[in-house]
Amino acid sequence: MTRRFPLFLVLMLLLIPTAAGASSRPKVPEVLMHDGMLWADKGWAADIDGIRVLYLSGSPYEIGMQKGLLSADDPKELLDIWRSMNPAYHAKGFDRAAWFFKDLYARTQFFPSFKRHTPEEYLQEMQGFIFGASRGEQIKFYDIMMSNASQDLSLTGLACSAFAAWGSATSDGHLYLGRNLDHAAMMPMAKYQYLAFYNPDKGFNFVVHNYPSYVGMMSGMNSEGIVITSNYSIADPQESTIYGIPYMLMLRKALQYGGTIEEVLDIILTSPRTAGLNILVADPQRAVVAEITAYRMTVRKADEAIYTTNQYRDTTMKQFQAPGWMASALRDRRFEELLDEHWGHIDVSLARDFMRDRFAVGSSERMGFTSGIQTESNLASMVFVPGKRQVWLGRIGDIEAQVPYTADCAFIGFDANSIWDTG
Repeated sequence: MTRRFPLFLVLMLLLIPTAAGASSRPKVPEVLMHDGMLWADKGWAADIDGIRVLYLSGSPYEIGMQKGLLSADDPKELLDIWRSMNPAYHAKGFDRAAWFFKDLYARTQFFPSFKRHTPEEYLQEMQGFIFGASRGEQIKFYDIMMSNASQDLSLTGLACSAFAAWGSATSDGHLYLGRNLDHAAMMPMAKYQYLAFYNPDKGFNFVVHNYPSYVGMMSGMNSEGIVITSNYSIADPQESTIYGIPYMLMLRKALQYGGTIEEVLDIILTSPRTAGLNILVADPQRAVVAEITAYRMTVRKADEAIYTTNQYRDTTMKQFQAPGWMASALRDRRFEELLDEHWGHIDVSLARDFMRDRFAVGSSERMGFTSGIQTESNLASMVFVPGKRQVWLGRIGDIEAQVPYTADCAFIGFDANSIWDTG
């Protein structure tokens, strides 16, 4: 005999999850203006001397929502710009058909792999960002995840440079770290750069230079004085894979949970990696460079000064380097010149000038070099002083001309401890 449920019980069963879903759906915090600052929940945003500064606090979801509300006047506009750089969204004719299958492959292979290897807290932060940026509507999760994995897939930022000097190399013994983020393909995003000061529920407080849709990071410092910056170092194809965590998310994890250089290196070593990188890791007393592929890692050390561009310098790692690295060799050589010339005097001002360098009289320009440390794809420039918890960021230049060259602009300094301590 077949038992029948009364119709009203069936309706109740259908209505219960709907009602629960409606009541549990979070509300979008109101964005308020007060004393020249925008406030959303526990976070705020302010334009300080031409630089957008964010303070984000709370759980991963709360932080994501605050960032979605505050990181740009119209975050959906930024997503449209990111999409415009992806040929899959605007190809035509036969190219459109080809990109349809490439995009289908990305959705069925890349996306599930990246999502599977991403820590749950960062998935929650992405969801919060989606909710805040869309003002309670929805942006597809696929777009946000692939935005955070875009650096693993594009591999076109072949001009980044970074150095650190400490001890007798500097004017006062403090460590000074200069970093240029150079990425021609990302120029449309230049005007959206910001500094974000995080006060998360878990891990260390930290500050990153970033762009709105990124949960991961390429440059940052935490409250323990750990600084991390990254440069591409393209490895042979067999040394790369899509089956790992997007590297910007790996570096975010290392910055948030690494209290020492060794802890940072262990997080990198034990993470399922994707691409070739040179990662400069510093604390207030020293710095090292981790040269990695998806499957190998070597830590390069030096006495009182170290630098890195886009090629491996370790003998073992060089055999896994993809060809075509003349520009990096020239910048490496230029760093050696600058360090020799200014040894014992390096401070914030000189670190900034290193990142602005386009050669000086008597330099290796006479040897036919084509550029100094600064390149025509200079997207962002910054200086870190971890012993003082200071970060200096160059302002954006001529956006309309698509030549921001932040290294040429004024550098604005921030005391990270004072922001973390007071909120």
